[in-house]
Amino acid sequence: MKDRLEQLKAKQLTQDDDTDEVEIAIDNTAFMDEFFSEIEETRLNIDKISEHVEEAKKLYSIILSAPIPEPKLPRNPLLSPEIELT
Repeated sequence: MKDRLEQLKAKQLTQDDDTDEVEIAIDNTAFMDEFFSEIEETRLNIDKISEHVEEAKKLYSIILSAPIPEPKLPRNPLLSPEIELT
């Protein structure tokens, strides 16, 4: 078995350090079309979720900033004339 360390070092020096991309050849383009359509659908769903989250934040902010009204006492129709007399 040959020692190929020198060849590997030479190859590593000639390669760009910025290239982390790997190219994969796929013969079935229908698979890729389906894959990309699923990716697009996922992105749209994420955008919808983000919009709903923002809408919920606005609603919660409105609810939390609104003054809390005091609960009204139940009115008894039999006591109303007595209260009005006093």
